[in-house]
Amino acid sequence: MTTENFKGMCRLVMSGEEAGQKKFVENMENHKVAKVVACTEDSIEVELKPGGRHAVWKADDCKEKTYGYKPVY
Repeated sequence: MTTENFKGMCRLVMSGEEAGQKKFVENMENHKVAKVVACTEDSIEVELKPGGRHAVWKADDCKEKTYGYKPVY
């Protein structure tokens, strides 16, 4: 994920707006897709299904998968 896309996605997620509540990423190492719940300086906190456990993934290992299109921030 580019730095620009990471920062744009994190702005939306952290703003609390509806669009930010619908962001999903795919971890390119394990190919799991999860909902983004928070961001840090260089990582993404995600909610895994089933069970709602949280994990932290490196932004460099992720690709945005929101609704099957690649957004431009």
